[in-house]
Parts: sequence; C-alpha cells; structure tokens
Amino acid sequence: MQIDSWINQPIAFWSSLAYLIPIFLLKKKTELTRLWSYCLIALTISSMFCHASFIRLSVAMDFASIGIIMGFFSIVHFMKGKNLLSAFSIFFILQVLANFGLTKWPKIALSILIFLLAFYEVIQTYGFVFVKARSLQLSMLTLSVSFLIFLLDDQKIFFCDESGWFAGHTLWHLGTAASAYFYVKWGFDTTGELQG
Repeated sequence: MQIDSWINQPIAFWSSLAYLIPIFLLKKKTELTRLWSYCLIALTISSMFCHASFIRLSVAMDFASIGIIMGFFSIVHFMKGKNLLSAFSIFFILQVLANFGLTKWPKIALSILIFLLAFYEVIQTYGFVFVKARSLQLSMLTLSVSFLIFLLDDQKIFFCDESGWFAGHTLWHLGTAASAYFYVKWGFDTTGELQG
C-alpha cells in the first residue's frame, strides 16, 4: 500500500514542505528567528495535516497557522518582544476556535482581515516603508499572485487536478512560502526594532 493512498490530496500534502525553505534561508539565528521558524514548522505540519485528512480541526489549524505568519511582526510589535511564545500560542488557539466553527469563505475572510490589520499596523508603525522596501514589495506581490491562483484553483479554473503532480494549490504553497521568506527578510533586515 502506498503512503499517498492515506492522503486526501497528495500533491498539496507534499508541497506543504515548501514552508520549510525560508527557515534554511534565514542568515541570522536569534530568538526571534527561532520563533519565526517554529511558526513555519507549525504551518507546515498544519497544512500537511489539513491536506491529508480534511477534518474540521485540521482545516482550522491550517488557517490559524496562516494567520500566525501574517500577523507575526504585528504580534511581536504589540507584545514589545515579551512573552512571545504565550502570545503566539493564545493567538493560534483563538484562531483555531474561531475557524473551527466557520465555513470556507468566512475562514478566508478572517484570514484577509488578519492580513489587512497586520498591513495597517506596518503602515502605522513604519509609515509607507513598502514604497521603498523591495523585500516587502516582493512579499506582497507573490502573496497577491498566489492568492489569485488559489482562487482560480478553488473555482476549478486553473490547475485544478488534485490527483496530478502539479496543481494550483501547489503554486499557492510555493508562492506563499516565497512571500513568507521576503516578508521575514524585510522584517529582520529593514526594521531595526526587530533585529536580533
């Protein structure tokens, strides 16, 4: 028996491993980069669990992990670098609970809301840094393109064969992994407050 026979969406399951790539690309090894790495590991595991089982808890965990990544620097800034593990754990648990009771589109709407709040917080804290910050621009661009592919794939318009070797959701994973890398590169290299 093949291991893929136990997995609902094999290619989406395996492409979730792309979220580990930014961990290896980080040059600085600080307490904050370790926390970022733990968040990416949690996203990888949650995404794999989601695409393997598609049970309600796994989907809620996947969306909660995405929210943690999008809100990472906002949480760090809000907590002023203190009690971060507790803050991230509470934020994750609250998101799992919220997402557990929601259907797909409200989950997506909640993720978009978290993204918009995090982006608003970046603008409030650092001004319009994204105008000059190449890494932040690349992060937003790859996230936007990836989200468009996600929507097209969801509507079965683009690369929608989940049983094939290449699917739209694979591009979502690869694109959001690239976006996460550029986002953390901006956060650690551009903003002095967040450097370890």
